Amino acid sequence: MSVSYTNASGTFDLASSSGPNPRYSISMETQQKSGIAYANRYSISATGTFIATGDITTQGERAKSILDEIAVELIRSGGYGTLTIQSPGGSTSLIFKDCKLLTIDAAEQDESSQGVTTQEFTASFEAYKMQQTSGANDDDFYENLGDGDLDDLNESWDWAITEDYTSDKQESETNRNFTATYTVSATGRGSSSTSGYEAAKAWVQSRVATNSNPLAAEDLLGNPNTLDGLPPAANYNLYNKITSRNEDTSSGSYSETVSWVVSKHQAGCSVDISGSLDPAGAANTVDVSVTITGYEDNLEGETSSKYSNAKAFYDAKVEPYLPTWAESHYNTFLAPSLTATGRSLNGFVTSKSVSANETDGVITVSATFDDKNVLLGAVDQNIQITDTNADGGNQIVAIIPVIAKTNGPVIQDMSTTGERTRSISLDLTMDQNNRVTRPDGYAQIAAYIPNANPVYRQNASETWNPFSGAYSLSVDYVWTDNSITN
Repeated sequence: MSVSYTNASGTFDLASSSGPNPRYSISMETQQKSGIAYANRYSISATGTFIATGDITTQGERAKSILDEIAVELIRSGGYGTLTIQSPGGSTSLIFKDCKLLTIDAAEQDESSQGVTTQEFTASFEAYKMQQTSGANDDDFYENLGDGDLDDLNESWDWAITEDYTSDKQESETNRNFTATYTVSATGRGSSSTSGYEAAKAWVQSRVATNSNPLAAEDLLGNPNTLDGLPPAANYNLYNKITSRNEDTSSGSYSETVSWVVSKHQAGCSVDISGSLDPAGAANTVDVSVTITGYEDNLEGETSSKYSNAKAFYDAKVEPYLPTWAESHYNTFLAPSLTATGRSLNGFVTSKSVSANETDGVITVSATFDDKNVLLGAVDQNIQITDTNADGGNQIVAIIPVIAKTNGPVIQDMSTTGERTRSISLDLTMDQNNRVTRPDGYAQIAAYIPNANPVYRQNASETWNPFSGAYSLSVDYVWTDNSITN
């Protein structure tokens, strides 16, 4: 039986070559958190016999001699080494790696032992890795959790539903957002090859890498980390990731806290639609206002993705559907109040403004629609009709002044009426995509030309500005029928 301790300076046998076999005891304590084990701590006590040198008769000198020589042998590499306990014949060995010497105890001799050259001493060790000579390692499970280099570890998740919402109006969805916060910390004890801080940092970073997706996280045993109320992973993605780190190299501790926004969409979207019913106006209007706030893919990245995410959401989820949203609002809230038939909201905007804040990742758009009956390609249209003597009721009379007739002239009915006239004026404003070709104004006023027979056109004037899109047409008609129906 031999008990030896090996460090960088060599091997020290706890028994002299001629002395008795050393005695030893081993105890094991499993370190765990909430039933999850992360290390085995081995406490080894070995009692050996030492042959004293120097003055062995003077009180205290022998113990001092023993402690000095043992300390020189055992404490050479910062307190770390390999303790080997070998059975007689060397068939079986217990090997404790990164073993740390804690105490050396050599009792002072009493009167009866003075002059005796041998002295027992006890060395206490602590280790976290034990291996048999057969190669079977009893510590595989714990090595996966830090290889016995951790004094303490903690891991926690925090999930919360936020007051923020994301909206996909086209899909009639309004979804809540979540926040996920993952905190991992450890205190390392270190070994001959690494410091406690390095061991803690390596373990924490390995856990953070394992749980880089909070929607598919694992606990310390590798089981899915589930919690009631979490969003379905298939429909949600991670945004605004940010990591905070804390390190204390003197105490060997390291921690990371990672947080995410868990959202179904890459941007927050707020849609506000308002309709205006104006009985005295030429048209009724619907205004659509949308604010889009992009999320970051990763707040730790060198460049921001907020604006690109906001723009992608705008292109796919907002811009194509503005007319649809306006029409739905019109049909739901305005149309029921309209008794006139044939009115419907136009599918093109009469005005639109878009602002983009690329720094903050915010896009706002405002669009206005109306139900004015206009020529295709026009954004505004106005027709003015002026009829003169349309009912033929105007009388032509002769007014004859008479001298000394105190009550005025003589008015004589000629038993006839004047011509009937209609003046039609059309004003159009074409949108910027329809200003190359002059619009057909006559087609727009065709329904208002008097349906008398015969009817005569007297005057017509037309103006057209292809730069501003302004177009006007003025036409005068005359006829003598007693009545018209339009």
